[in-house]
Amino acid sequence: MAVFRSGLLVLTAPLTSLAPRLAPILSSAARLVNHTLYVHLQPGMSLGGSAQPQSSPVQATFEVIDFITHLYAGADVHRHLDVRILLTNIRTKSCLPPLPTSVQNLAHPPEVVLTDFQTLDGSQYNPAKQQLERYATSCYSCCPQLSSVLLYPDYGPAEPPAGSLGVHLPSTIRPTSPVARSAKQPVRGHRRGAVGGTFDRLHNAHKVLLSVACILAREQLVVGVADKELLKSKLLPELLQPYTERVEHLSEFLVDIKPSLTFDIIPLLDPYGPAGSDPSLEFLVVSEETYRGGMAVNRFRLENVTPEGNWQREWRGMGKATGGCWKYRDPRGGKRGLKVVGRSKEELVPTLPSEASSTSGVGRGRGDRFVLVHSHPSFSLLTLPLLQDLEELTLYQIQLLKDLNHKENEEDKVSSSSFRQQMLGNLLRPPYKRPELPPGFYVIGLTGISGSGKSSVAQRLKGLGAYIIDSDHLGHRAYAPGGPAYQPVVEAFGTDILHKDGIINRKVLGSRVFGNKKQLKILTDIMWPVIAKLAREEMDQAMAEGKRVCVIDAAMLLEAGWQNMVHEVWTVVIPETEAIRRIVERDGLSEAAAQSRLQSQMSGQQLVDQSHVVLSTMWEPHVTQRQVEKAWALLQKRISETPSGP
Repeated sequence: MAVFRSGLLVLTAPLTSLAPRLAPILSSAARLVNHTLYVHLQPGMSLGGSAQPQSSPVQATFEVIDFITHLYAGADVHRHLDVRILLTNIRTKSCLPPLPTSVQNLAHPPEVVLTDFQTLDGSQYNPAKQQLERYATSCYSCCPQLSSVLLYPDYGPAEPPAGSLGVHLPSTIRPTSPVARSAKQPVRGHRRGAVGGTFDRLHNAHKVLLSVACILAREQLVVGVADKELLKSKLLPELLQPYTERVEHLSEFLVDIKPSLTFDIIPLLDPYGPAGSDPSLEFLVVSEETYRGGMAVNRFRLENVTPEGNWQREWRGMGKATGGCWKYRDPRGGKRGLKVVGRSKEELVPTLPSEASSTSGVGRGRGDRFVLVHSHPSFSLLTLPLLQDLEELTLYQIQLLKDLNHKENEEDKVSSSSFRQQMLGNLLRPPYKRPELPPGFYVIGLTGISGSGKSSVAQRLKGLGAYIIDSDHLGHRAYAPGGPAYQPVVEAFGTDILHKDGIINRKVLGSRVFGNKKQLKILTDIMWPVIAKLAREEMDQAMAEGKRVCVIDAAMLLEAGWQNMVHEVWTVVIPETEAIRRIVERDGLSEAAAQSRLQSQMSGQQLVDQSHVVLSTMWEPHVTQRQVEKAWALLQKRISETPSGP
């Protein structure tokens, strides 16, 4: 059967009977859809009658929230699928008006509509398929040539594979005392709430957190996205998606699943964000890991506002709020339901309260009010009610999704950290084309900050068959008496840099150039071209020996412009604190001297931004070896797929 890029799965069975069949249903859907799978819940709907079924509100209960978690957990085994459970028809008990009659636009219009509905004989019953297609197109924007498939009996009544849905389901917890609840108990909605996170490589655990927040919010949801200082402690921060990219994916997901909400997407620059000082917020959704942080937010709200309601907190990088708070609005942008704010003081342009105004318009959704966004936001200062104490936020704690396929050194939960670890050794961008090099000969440039373990990775690659060119060794050859750089260096810096035996005193030379950009440039202008020439001679030697892969080990690879000699740049990363510890231990330097050395080099982030493959030596040696072997195997595959030469 044809494979579709996007699809809509309409689930019609009661939730209690759906749960044991979710795994085979999702597996069947994953065989038909290879990118985006939207899911619409309409329990109890029949496609077998004469009347055309219509979308109707579904009461948001704890059972519904548990089922949403169950579905996202089951979908995690199909990671090629971007699953999005649509929430337009799911309503809290405080918000049950009739559903809008207009069609909801989706970011990826479905090419096929699927359903779990069972016909009596298990056949592809045409009237049922026609009703399904009419139902789908009455609710959502679909492709003109919409196909339809009744999944039953393909998925059958089988039980899910052992452990495939073995996750804890979410619970709702008050700050002071847990609230007993039953599955059928309706969820209470709130006018305005908040949720926060890094949201790197949006995954199914993120989607559970965001979906619960969207169900709870009736009008507006503030979404904080961690940035700057809050990212420094993250695992492999060099591989984090840029803030703008994370916001782009987050925005698309949120507007897809519940376009009736207005979303304020803001950068989080400290642990509290607006949740610590915005009196209009009513709830905060947290995970098991961040529940203590939610409690800290509530303490902050109570401790930092006087009985008169005056603001005591200064928002880092965002100005000082006194008698009100910064609220951000951009009148120029382009996507509905969103407000996105800038991240630096330079971007903040406050106006007087009298200048504040709301912006509305028409966007992709059902026509509700929205605020436009732009890539360079401007802001308005909107005053909030004074003489108002801050109340505690209601905390909703969502338990973590378990990652049943995690590997050694990866977290046992579904997490972005594990996804970044899994990127190590993978090709991140297309290799450079080097037509000037002989076919079948491939050159890697290996780099990393001081202390990163770059040289140990080079030795591991050598053990796998690579020819290693050590740029430090080439530099020593160039400096040696009679070497190609010896005389130019002596002429540039004088004979007082020489030992009595005529050898260049590198310590004296180093004291001349380090900290003096002009003198350093004179030295590098001499040395780098010479080392590059010697490296090319070594490459010729490698080819003569029949080597297929040559690795240039060079800390200054990118600064020197030697990426022009290679097909791929491989970078070894390590946390700066670990790099400093290694430098102190290896070279006997003080911590300050080690830090100064690192500051004189390109940062790990700058190196990764220009790299094709990233590795890390922060774990045990056998883990590094496994990374290197993975990267090597993938490299061999790339080379074999270009038999005429890279």
